Amino acid sequence: MEKATLSVIVPVYNVEEYIGKCLDSILAQKRLPEEILCVNDGSTDGSLAVLKEYETKSSLIRIINKENGGLVSARKAGLLQATGDYISYIDGDDWIEEEMYSGLMQYADSHMPDIITSQIIRDYGTSQVLDEDYIPEGLYQGEEVQTRVCSELVDTENFFRKNLKTHMASKLFRREFLNPLQQNVPDALVLGEDEAVVYPAILATRGIYISHEAYYHYCFRQESLCHGSENSWLDIIAFLKTAMASVVESDDRIRRQFDQITLAHRLYEGEAGVLNYADGVLSPYGNIPEGSRVVVYGAGTFGKVLHGFVQNCPELHLVAWVDKNSKLPGIIRPDEMNTLDFDFVLIAVVLGDVAASIEGALKDMGIPPEKIKRVTCE
Repeated sequence: MEKATLSVIVPVYNVEEYIGKCLDSILAQKRLPEEILCVNDGSTDGSLAVLKEYETKSSLIRIINKENGGLVSARKAGLLQATGDYISYIDGDDWIEEEMYSGLMQYADSHMPDIITSQIIRDYGTSQVLDEDYIPEGLYQGEEVQTRVCSELVDTENFFRKNLKTHMASKLFRREFLNPLQQNVPDALVLGEDEAVVYPAILATRGIYISHEAYYHYCFRQESLCHGSENSWLDIIAFLKTAMASVVESDDRIRRQFDQITLAHRLYEGEAGVLNYADGVLSPYGNIPEGSRVVVYGAGTFGKVLHGFVQNCPELHLVAWVDKNSKLPGIIRPDEMNTLDFDFVLIAVVLGDVAASIEGALKDMGIPPEKIKRVTCE
């Protein structure tokens, strides 16, 4: 049996400082891909010059130049020119461990599933966090996909824990299976562009291999977290509602999961009415008496929304804004909380496993459990 072939697609936009490390990590793979398609999405810095330098070093590298159209359009452009049996997307400012393709392509060789997954490493530069999947490792085919994967994508008892993360970059996709799903995603989708492919793909697949190995370093940088975007978090909900309509309407378990996905994105967006305070209840956190002194923990997308809400809520008093990694002004580190006098700390994180980790750390600091509040779907 011949081995499956692999095309790696690298969308590139103004990542001059990082693209070299990214390409080095691909070229250092123990199992090299058949081609590396670098899609220059109208970069205005020196990214293209770096790509040309690498093109002279390796015959695997091919540059595709296009006008700036965003990540989705770059992925589409690369996919249309790819020839491999499988597709891997690597963002130009991230990098991968040298065992990634040898580790994952063995499942392509032996089983040829539509999707092969792995876990991702959130790389903050000075620290790393494993973004874990909770569906057991192994090959799922036919009815098993529905009963053991689709029905368990989101833990509906633990808001909001994705049992299988939606990062496209940590997964391999069979090209012929991926193509119509990727081409169906609007180019303007910036927030939730991975979910727009991964959720419909998992619901449509007849074969998926889930691996718990972690190879992909998703590098967080303050500048990349503060850029503007063209769509809201509600746009991805509208897209998924259409793309998944028939399954959501016919399967109660998937509908409950979709309801949680919807609530999470409404919180990210700060949609009016989702966060509200009335009669001593801060929804969706629960009972918090009027006049309570509150600490907001988290400065990500939802953290900014919650901070603004509490700051402007006359019934609550904002004591501090806390985050472990953020360099935004006015934010203190967790170890400074010991000097504060507060009634509650609100964990401003939507993802359930991340929120649980923060909750554990706060308890280890000696903060009483009754003072710690997480988002609940009750």
